[in-house]
Amino acid sequence: MTRPSLIALISLLVVLLAIAMPRQAVAEGLKDGLTVIAVDSGIAPSVSDLDAAETALIVTGTQVKTGGVGLMSYGEQPGEVTLLRPGADTMIAVQDSMRKLRSDVGPYASDQFGMLSAVFASMTRLDAPVGSRLIIITPGRTGGQSDSTRSRLQSVGELFVREGWRIEVMTMPSTVAVERDQMAALAIAAGGRYYDLGSTNGVAALVGETMGLKLTGAIDAELGKGVPSITSVDVAPLTSEFNVVFVRANGGTHVSLFRPNGAQVDLNVPGASRSETPNAVIYRIENPAAGAWRLQGTGSGSKLVAATEIRNPLQVGLIQEPPFAIGRETVLKAAASVNGQPQVLPGASVTARVKWADGAAAVFELNDAGVGADEKAEDGIFSVLVPTPTKQGFNDVSLELRWADLGAVLRSAAVFRTEVFPTVQVTEVSNINAHKGDTVHVAKVRVTVGQYPHLVRPGEVKAQLTDGQNTVNATVSPVKIIEDGKAWEFDIQAAPSVGGDYKLNVTLTSQHLGRSFTASSPVVATAATIDARPLKLLGLPVWAWAAAFAAAAAIALAVSYIVRQAKPYGYLHDDQGRVVADFTKLARSPMKRLFTRARVLAIEVPGLPFRGGEFEFRRTGVELHYHRMPGDPSIRVNGHPAGETVKLDEESWLGVGGRLLRFVTQGKAATAPAAGDGD
Repeated sequence: MTRPSLIALISLLVVLLAIAMPRQAVAEGLKDGLTVIAVDSGIAPSVSDLDAAETALIVTGTQVKTGGVGLMSYGEQPGEVTLLRPGADTMIAVQDSMRKLRSDVGPYASDQFGMLSAVFASMTRLDAPVGSRLIIITPGRTGGQSDSTRSRLQSVGELFVREGWRIEVMTMPSTVAVERDQMAALAIAAGGRYYDLGSTNGVAALVGETMGLKLTGAIDAELGKGVPSITSVDVAPLTSEFNVVFVRANGGTHVSLFRPNGAQVDLNVPGASRSETPNAVIYRIENPAAGAWRLQGTGSGSKLVAATEIRNPLQVGLIQEPPFAIGRETVLKAAASVNGQPQVLPGASVTARVKWADGAAAVFELNDAGVGADEKAEDGIFSVLVPTPTKQGFNDVSLELRWADLGAVLRSAAVFRTEVFPTVQVTEVSNINAHKGDTVHVAKVRVTVGQYPHLVRPGEVKAQLTDGQNTVNATVSPVKIIEDGKAWEFDIQAAPSVGGDYKLNVTLTSQHLGRSFTASSPVVATAATIDARPLKLLGLPVWAWAAAFAAAAAIALAVSYIVRQAKPYGYLHDDQGRVVADFTKLARSPMKRLFTRARVLAIEVPGLPFRGGEFEFRRTGVELHYHRMPGDPSIRVNGHPAGETVKLDEESWLGVGGRLLRFVTQGKAATAPAAGDGD
């Protein structure tokens, strides 16, 4: 039978059953979801199958907290779905179902398709909301083991999915491989989970996932005669809940849990509980003592699996800060916190394993003892001074929180950035030959980020001359204001009163990428020869005449420079001939039009798909000096990757982030680009 015919048959059966069954009022709370548990009475009368079925019934029945519960027993014929309230009613019905299963004498046959049709009809009649589910506890016999049986089961699963319902299937130890495969295919097709209760790991998965536990394996052993399996689990301070799940092949395996002080868990103590099924024993300890808890299992020739979950609100994490400057020492900080509040943890330390952006690795020990880079002892903030490498990028950090007298470890992962920060460079230095009281040129400095100018305010740059005994504060003047009162080249002037050998130190104190920083230039030497007699000409000091002459020369040079600069020209068209950028009509400040007329930053051109770099206009042509900024796409020129300097000839094509831009000196229509010009 094909899938469409099977779906049509089930749909018809649903309609007939809905007509035949009297319409019932929707159970109170059903809007919160419906869980139908279908128990196959064809379960083989073996202890292992019956134990697995009882475990599945108890675990699934007790974990339904809201909505409605429907219980059905089926065999050769589907039974009725009995609606129950979560809680005591459900458990009474579960116990009754198990009594019937254990007293059943056969025949052991099952109609999976009849059950699925009946449940689908009941859920449809009850208008089960999206998110409802069917749980099937079965040995998986279907009356057929062909590919068509598997295909038909998948079709039924898809029918449930269309209604927003899912199917979860749990098979028994006696289930054969083909039937496990068929029932697993049904669960997967219906968006649910499949559990093989023939294995201890399958039972552990059922218990953990049904109870919402994130379990970590602790024991996986075959118990020998008289030889217990023992392991310990370290519990960290401030743990709120400790869950232990033992899964055993049979009830002949005995399990125990011991506190760090060696005492066996006393269930009469508040906050300690134990629940048990034939295959599983579950401990729940609230606010457990920190230390090593011991898990123990004893039996003979049986499999035992144990897993644990430790719920601890304590977290260790890197304190997020602005990017660090490469090549400089910086303070790495981590916090041990609960709900964002740092916690004081006596005897604790944090280890940071850093994998730098250049591939190198290092390990650092952070402390909260007020030692080294740690500013305050026992405030929950752990710190260490680290030297960053000389490559910018993202650096991976693995954090481990440990205690001196405990084996517990809390771990987390984080990332921080290292970036190139501004530096100060002395580009020229002069010896001083002046009269006392004269202010003279000493040096010129530049502020750059990598190879590119970086604008700062003049007040952020400080300079001093010192000969070991005398200190002279120098004057810092911008060579040329670029924008917003900022510059990147500065003239250093000073007026030393005595001669001698001086050292010049220039310091930049500013902010970059949200972080305050200080950068100093390498110390350079200069010699000063000072004449105590002021030299005057026509009543004015010589330095005043020199300053006036220099100002006049500077004005003449500036006028000459401005006149010789080319005006921006040309256009960028897209591949449809539309104008993306008109360099002749850019809206620029008067200062830029006057002093940097021939250089246009990419960020000044509206509509460009990149921000880094600048266009330099000359009478002989145009060049793009491209500096890729974060978020910028790569650039191809006429189909080839762009270098740092790109000459834009007539009809040059730029491929930028999937767009094609053509440079022309006239605003004519675009021609088709050559193949491969896009990026």
